Amino acid sequence: MSEDSPIPITGEIIPAPIREVKVRTKRIRHKQAIEKAEMMAARNLPKYFKLLEALSRGVLVVEIVKGKEEVYRTPPDRQALQYLMDRGMGKAVSKTEITGEDGAPIVVTPYIPRSGCCRDDG
Repeated sequence: MSEDSPIPITGEIIPAPIREVKVRTKRIRHKQAIEKAEMMAARNLPKYFKLLEALSRGVLVVEIVKGKEEVYRTPPDRQALQYLMDRGMGKAVSKTEITGEDGAPIVVTPYIPRSGCCRDDG
Protein backbone atom coordinates (compact mmCIF):
# COMPACT_ATOMS: atom_id res chain seq x y z
CA MET A 1 0.00 0.00 0.00
CA SER A 2 1.19 3.47 -0.78
CA GLU A 3 0.86 6.40 1.57
CA ASP A 4 -1.74 8.07 -0.67
CA SER A 5 -4.09 5.11 -0.79
CA PRO A 6 -6.95 5.04 1.73
CA ILE A 7 -7.00 2.50 4.51
CA PRO A 8 -9.41 -0.27 3.62
CA ILE A 9 -12.41 -0.45 5.95
CA THR A 10 -13.22 -3.89 7.20
CA GLY A 11 -16.17 -4.96 9.30
CA GLU A 12 -14.10 -5.02 12.46
CA ILE A 13 -14.59 -2.61 15.31
CA ILE A 14 -11.43 -1.65 17.09
CA PRO A 15 -12.06 -0.64 20.69
CA ALA A 16 -10.62 2.72 21.64
CA PRO A 17 -8.98 3.13 25.02
CA ILE A 18 -11.42 4.54 27.55
CA ARG A 19 -10.24 7.33 29.79
CA GLU A 20 -11.81 7.34 33.18
CA VAL A 21 -12.88 10.80 34.17
CA LYS A 22 -13.48 11.31 37.85
CA VAL A 23 -16.44 13.58 38.49
CA ARG A 24 -16.17 15.27 41.82
CA THR A 25 -19.54 15.92 43.35
CA LYS A 26 -19.94 19.14 45.23
CA ARG A 27 -21.32 18.74 48.70
CA ILE A 28 -23.58 21.44 49.99
CA ARG A 29 -24.15 21.51 53.69
CA HIS A 30 -27.69 21.67 55.02
CA LYS A 31 -27.15 25.16 56.43
CA GLN A 32 -25.78 26.42 53.10
CA ALA A 33 -28.74 24.94 51.21
CA ILE A 34 -31.21 26.68 53.51
CA GLU A 35 -29.36 30.00 53.21
CA LYS A 36 -29.33 29.67 49.42
CA ALA A 37 -33.08 28.94 49.31
CA GLU A 38 -33.83 31.87 51.63
CA MET A 39 -31.80 34.25 49.47
CA MET A 40 -33.62 33.08 46.34
CA ALA A 41 -37.01 33.54 48.03
CA ALA A 42 -36.03 37.02 49.26
CA ARG A 43 -34.90 38.07 45.77
CA ASN A 44 -38.17 36.89 44.20
CA LEU A 45 -40.51 38.03 46.98
CA PRO A 46 -42.02 41.01 45.08
CA LYS A 47 -42.79 38.75 42.11
CA TYR A 48 -44.34 36.09 44.36
CA PHE A 49 -46.46 38.71 46.13
CA LYS A 50 -47.83 40.01 42.80
CA LEU A 51 -48.71 36.47 41.73
CA LEU A 52 -50.39 35.81 45.07
CA GLU A 53 -52.37 39.04 44.77
CA ALA A 54 -53.52 38.05 41.27
CA LEU A 55 -54.62 34.64 42.58
CA SER A 56 -56.58 36.32 45.36
CA ARG A 57 -58.63 38.24 42.77
CA GLY A 58 -59.05 35.41 40.27
CA VAL A 59 -57.04 34.83 37.13
CA LEU A 60 -58.07 35.17 33.48
CA VAL A 61 -57.14 31.92 31.72
CA VAL A 62 -56.82 31.38 27.96
CA GLU A 63 -56.73 27.74 26.84
CA ILE A 64 -56.65 26.30 23.36
CA VAL A 65 -58.73 23.13 23.23
CA LYS A 66 -59.09 21.29 19.91
CA GLY A 67 -58.06 24.39 17.99
CA LYS A 68 -60.60 26.63 19.74
CA GLU A 69 -59.64 29.35 22.17
CA GLU A 70 -61.44 29.19 25.51
CA VAL A 71 -61.26 32.16 27.87
CA TYR A 72 -62.49 32.00 31.44
CA ARG A 73 -61.77 33.51 34.84
CA THR A 74 -60.92 31.38 37.84
CA PRO A 75 -62.66 32.21 41.08
CA PRO A 76 -60.64 34.04 43.73
CA ASP A 77 -58.39 31.72 45.73
CA ARG A 78 -59.55 31.72 49.34
CA GLN A 79 -56.18 30.59 50.72
CA ALA A 80 -54.36 33.39 48.87
CA LEU A 81 -56.86 35.92 50.24
CA GLN A 82 -56.50 34.52 53.76
CA TYR A 83 -52.70 34.69 53.57
CA LEU A 84 -52.73 38.31 52.38
CA MET A 85 -55.16 39.28 55.14
CA ASP A 86 -53.03 37.53 57.76
CA ARG A 87 -49.92 39.31 56.51
CA GLY A 88 -51.61 42.71 56.40
CA MET A 89 -53.73 42.64 59.56
CA GLY A 90 -52.05 40.00 61.66
CA LYS A 91 -53.24 36.47 62.14
CA ALA A 92 -56.53 36.10 63.98
CA VAL A 93 -56.31 34.56 67.44
CA SER A 94 -57.73 31.06 67.50
CA LYS A 95 -58.90 29.34 70.64
CA THR A 96 -58.39 25.64 71.34
CA GLU A 97 -60.47 24.01 74.03
CA ILE A 98 -59.63 20.63 75.46
CA THR A 99 -62.37 18.62 77.15
CA GLY A 100 -62.63 15.23 78.75
CA GLU A 101 -65.10 12.48 77.95
CA ASP A 102 -68.50 13.66 76.71
CA GLY A 103 -67.45 17.30 76.92
CA ALA A 104 -66.77 17.20 80.66
CA PRO A 105 -63.95 19.33 82.06
CA ILE A 106 -60.55 17.74 82.56
CA VAL A 107 -59.60 17.23 86.21
CA VAL A 108 -56.00 18.13 86.97
CA THR A 109 -54.52 16.55 90.08
CA PRO A 110 -51.18 17.91 91.25
CA TYR A 111 -48.58 15.34 92.20
CA ILE A 112 -46.10 15.93 95.01
CA PRO A 113 -43.54 13.15 95.52
CA ARG A 114 -42.99 11.83 99.08
CA SER A 115 -39.28 11.33 98.55
CA GLY A 116 -38.46 14.67 100.09
CA CYS A 117 -36.58 15.95 97.07
CA CYS A 118 -38.01 19.39 97.49
CA ARG A 119 -37.70 19.88 101.29
CA ASP A 120 -35.51 22.49 102.77
CA ASP A 121 -33.41 20.62 105.36
CA GLY A 122 -31.47 23.70 106.39
